[in-house]
Amino acid sequence: MKRKRHFGIQYNFLIELDTEENGILDIWAKNRKTKQISPITNLNSIISEIKSENDHHDLYYESSWIFTDKSEAIKTYNRAIDLFQNKLFVKYLEVNLDEDRQLGGWNSDYYF
Repeated sequence: MKRKRHFGIQYNFLIELDTEENGILDIWAKNRKTKQISPITNLNSIISEIKSENDHHDLYYESSWIFTDKSEAIKTYNRAIDLFQNKLFVKYLEVNLDEDRQLGGWNSDYYF
C-alpha cells in the first residue's frame, strides 16, 4: 500500500494506491474544521486533471479506480501526487469541495 498525505488550507488529503493486485487508487478529503470525510477520486475536478485526453476508461467515474495494469496504476498515483503539489489546483479544488460538501454525503467511515 502506498500512501501520500497532503495538507491544504481547509482540507487534508490522502492519496492511496493498493498494489496487491493491479492497483486500486483512492483519493480522500477531510474537512479540517468539521472532520467530515469523503472519497473524491471521482470528482470532475480530479478526473479532468489526472486522465489523459485519449483515455476513455469507465473507471474514472467510480469512487475507487481499479486498474488492470499495475504500471498504469502507479503512473496515475504519481500524477495525483504531482497534482496536489500545485497550490493553485488545491485552492480551486477546495472551493469545489466546499460546494460538494454542502450537498451532503460527507460522512464516510474511513479515517485518516
